[in-house]
Amino acid sequence: MFPLRLGNTIIWGRGQHDNDSSKDSKFVCACGMSWVGISTGYWEPSHLIDVSADPYCTPSLGGKVLSDFGLPADAEGTNSPQRGVTGHSYTSLHYITYRFPVLELLQVLSDNPCVDRSPFDILDFSAVNPGWVDEQIGALLNPDAFLYGTIEALMTGVPVGVCSTTETEDEACLALRRLAHWSVGFNGMTYPLSGTSAGRDSTIAVTMNIAKRAFTVQHRTMRVWGTSGKKGLCGYYPQPFLDDTDYKLSMLYPLPQATPTLNGKCCQTFGGSTLAWGAGRTWPVKGEDFSYLVFKKRDCCLAGGKLAK
Repeated sequence: MFPLRLGNTIIWGRGQHDNDSSKDSKFVCACGMSWVGISTGYWEPSHLIDVSADPYCTPSLGGKVLSDFGLPADAEGTNSPQRGVTGHSYTSLHYITYRFPVLELLQVLSDNPCVDRSPFDILDFSAVNPGWVDEQIGALLNPDAFLYGTIEALMTGVPVGVCSTTETEDEACLALRRLAHWSVGFNGMTYPLSGTSAGRDSTIAVTMNIAKRAFTVQHRTMRVWGTSGKKGLCGYYPQPFLDDTDYKLSMLYPLPQATPTLNGKCCQTFGGSTLAWGAGRTWPVKGEDFSYLVFKKRDCCLAGGKLAK
């Protein structure tokens, strides 16, 4: 969850991944005539995501607890890069996303607007989305995908990947990552919003690509809203384009990230290199399904008292 900020000052957890959404926050805040409080910034554990070749695989729930329903997009994928007829490598994976309001489940900061009160639930899974296996149908959800097939858009993957890997809070890096929503840095391209990734040699890199695509779908369909910056102090707001800097992930399965990586970080970004932290975290059969805990940047006016009833 760290770093924890009050106003624009870090009071706990310096050195962990953060963005600059709290930089202009004043110490005292107010939300209309509803309440007055303290501007707070932290990383809320808000979602889980399972990524697997099996559209109904649920490692977060301890195994396959969903039955095959015969839904439009439940075709089995491939969990390792395979050569196609053109000589390129392809991987096809599915996802299941869950609402996972850890702070609510633990009753932390009860009765405070800074905690997501949603119940634990399945938010979305790719088997219900025919566009996940058919890019022509998927174009209905991302008709702008053709804009990001240029060489210029592809080349942004290098600086985005460098910024994501170093997890720098440099203003230019953060601005680039926010702008280049079409890029997953060293892990591919966000669009089209389908389960197929081309040219990736690392299965973990593909899962990070699929994770960003999955949450891009959630933002496009308004199932996940914005939570950071000044607009987030008093509640959620529509955010149809995912802000890459608002997310970080920690692997839960097959091998949990129980200790910080070499750079001292506890979580990973969508577009950062998986070379160092991903080594040894996948293996045949039981190590080919993945689960991640997703942290989302939350800026909120931590209520100190009501201004009016």
